[in-house]
Amino acid sequence: MIALVDTAGNRLYCTPNYSFLGDPEKMAGTDSFIDIHPEDKERIKNIFFETVRTGIGQSTQYRLVLRDGSIKHIQSQGIAVKAADGRVEKVIVVSRDITEARDAVPQPDAMTLAT
Repeated sequence: MIALVDTAGNRLYCTPNYSFLGDPEKMAGTDSFIDIHPEDKERIKNIFFETVRTGIGQSTQYRLVLRDGSIKHIQSQGIAVKAADGRVEKVIVVSRDITEARDAVPQPDAMTLAT
């Protein structure tokens, strides 16, 4: 999945792979943080705005909440797009759904951690 985002975090373009969040053609101008899990949202915003400030993209993992309430685990890499003067104009976000891979690995539960 590839998205082009302005420096305020608004989507300018999303590839068709984003259809699990809605119609990608209608996503232009929408807040790219709106579908991020509430527990991850502030951290992801901080990472995004650090990329805008420094021009250095970062890789991170987070959760998206779909319309039906289900969760997708996502891994994303931000890439700053700079103007001729070096100022960040946009950010390309390359993402992949890692839900299946993550679910295939047993996650420790409270009982396991207690022993």
